[in-house]
Amino acid sequence: MRDRRSPAPSLSARATKALLDLHTTVDFRSLCRAAERLVGELMPVHSVGAAMVLFEFKPLFFYSTRDGFHDVRGDVRYDPTCNPVFDYLRKNPGKKWVRLEDPLPPGVDIETTPFYKQVMEPEGWRYVIALNFWSGSQLLGWVSPVRSPAQGDFTAAEMSLLQHIYPHLEVCFQRLERIHQLGLTSAEIGSVMDSMQEPSAVLDWNLRVISCTDEAKVHFARWNHGEGGRTLNARLVFALPEAALAACDVLKEGYEESLRHIPAGAAAPYPDPIQVRHPEAARLRLSVRMIGSRGNGRGLPHFLLKCSETAESVSGKPLLLDLLTTREREIAREVWRGGSNECIALRLGRDIGTIKKQLTAVYRKLGIRTRTELVRALGELEKSGAPSLS
Repeated sequence: MRDRRSPAPSLSARATKALLDLHTTVDFRSLCRAAERLVGELMPVHSVGAAMVLFEFKPLFFYSTRDGFHDVRGDVRYDPTCNPVFDYLRKNPGKKWVRLEDPLPPGVDIETTPFYKQVMEPEGWRYVIALNFWSGSQLLGWVSPVRSPAQGDFTAAEMSLLQHIYPHLEVCFQRLERIHQLGLTSAEIGSVMDSMQEPSAVLDWNLRVISCTDEAKVHFARWNHGEGGRTLNARLVFALPEAALAACDVLKEGYEESLRHIPAGAAAPYPDPIQVRHPEAARLRLSVRMIGSRGNGRGLPHFLLKCSETAESVSGKPLLLDLLTTREREIAREVWRGGSNECIALRLGRDIGTIKKQLTAVYRKLGIRTRTELVRALGELEKSGAPSLS
């Protein structure tokens, strides 16, 4: 029997949404804003800083919730002679976690240092943790949650949450580095980012869970325990389906085989995604594909598991799109395209309260309970060739 991995910590719906948004980022600005929202959903912070470092240890771009994006040249925060973290990271390449106190000699109080007096105290900082992201010995960048004296130090539970999101941020920094190196087009980036629109899980190379949405956990419970899995605590009975793990193994073998036939340092192509159907409940499906680094010495790929089911099983009856008004069809179409309520309101020129009311009417008329069910059902309807919202 394969060893079952422990589930990822349960996150709130807002934090889960922020985590998924993080995985859709394709530039530094969007990564910073997504990281800020994610950390802010997990714990109280004074601000969140982030930097992208592409050459030596010199930050090229910097962002903070207080200052926005700005040029760091001449900024004392990024002067290696003042900021104690820079020299510490040079001497400790690969260090993932650094508190500002870590580089100080024993017995030295951070509040007595020039950096505290020149930067931290005027900014209202007291507790800072730098989450550093690396490609070998090359620092790619960092994300730094900052807390004020009144907020106090990070608790053990909050540190655990930061440890949980670290691999997600790491994947994003590595993706940005890869995009920068290869000069990917928006279409090439979009083909990967679109895969995060359904209930999903992300596994590392060793098949450990990095991310798993609550809806994916329910899907796995139904896969492993039948329809009775809907009534079970999906977190307590969490287990990845054997068929999904077997598919990952097949992709691994294909990827490793391709590595043996390419020049050293070249990027290996990914095997084609594998589609899996439940042997008894054919409406339950899984798509397994590789994402992330392409084995050129910068990290091993990850596995993306996408959960889906046929449209007929979502509500137990056909979708009666003719029941929708013109405006309701417009909203359903925008939801299908991935728009948030806020984006839909701006795009259609309506207030957000109206959007929510009309979306509730769409759910009621179609026998749909959640936004994800609506997206899933409309997607299946489009694939089937039946009349759709287009």
